[in-house]
Amino acid sequence: MPSYFVKQIESNLENSPSSRSFEKFSLSKFSIFDSKSNRTFTFITLCICSFFSNLIITGSSTVVLSTLEKEFFLTSFESGFFLALFELGGFVSSPFFGFFGSLKKFKKLHLISLSLFFLLIGSYLIGFLIFFKQPALKNFYNTTYGLTNLCSLPEYLNDSVFSAGIEEHLGFSGCLNTNVAREESKNNINYKLILYVGHFFIGLGSVAIYTVGIAYVEEIALENKSPLWQGILYGTGSIGGGIGFLISGQFLTVNSRFFSTTNYIQENSINWIGAWWLPYLIYGTICGILAVLITIKMIT
Repeated sequence: MPSYFVKQIESNLENSPSSRSFEKFSLSKFSIFDSKSNRTFTFITLCICSFFSNLIITGSSTVVLSTLEKEFFLTSFESGFFLALFELGGFVSSPFFGFFGSLKKFKKLHLISLSLFFLLIGSYLIGFLIFFKQPALKNFYNTTYGLTNLCSLPEYLNDSVFSAGIEEHLGFSGCLNTNVAREESKNNINYKLILYVGHFFIGLGSVAIYTVGIAYVEEIALENKSPLWQGILYGTGSIGGGIGFLISGQFLTVNSRFFSTTNYIQENSINWIGAWWLPYLIYGTICGILAVLITIKMIT
């Protein structure tokens, strides 16, 4: 058969309705960019990830820091070190996510999913500490008089019964002297290390949304909508942080040991410790679920 007729037949086949339908079917099956609705759905998923990740990044650690200082007897330097590890985690992971996000063989959604797993690990490391460490000030709790030996009272007021009465009457209950704080701080050293590692992991997972995620939005945004979509992405993250402040603050009104039959610190005490661990476990679980859903979506 002459080559002219062969080329004509091939051209007709390529332009036939059935060929175009097959091509459309193939793209819709294997690409997430096959329709506007899919792109919009992917963008909404990113916004949800940004919202819940900021619940942890902004809305938890900042609010509960003063409570963590009471629970773990952190010094001012240790509190600063706790916050610095978050920044260090972001510093380490930024070039990592930026480099692999620039490679075509690595899908950006996979990297975002990985960052959510980092948030899950960090949140669980911090949150589950409540179930392994003994309550703060347990060693200074007396079943009759409550917290004792916490104040540096004069010798003539050191009788336990009289001291308890003075504390109740004058509001001395719960004050801590330096020796008590130093002793408790030493007892919590192992838990502090886990606390630091957990916050470092949260730092590792804090940057992907605003590095890889922004680049991904530019790829999937509808025509001329990229700046708008990026603004919405940042906005949902800010809202997440703000709502995180409110919810985490509300958690702190609940006793940290509400699951225990014995409460060592009363609600009116200056050493009251709220449920600082609940935000980490709840928000971390949500981030973990999002990570799994994104991973399954990319695999299928």
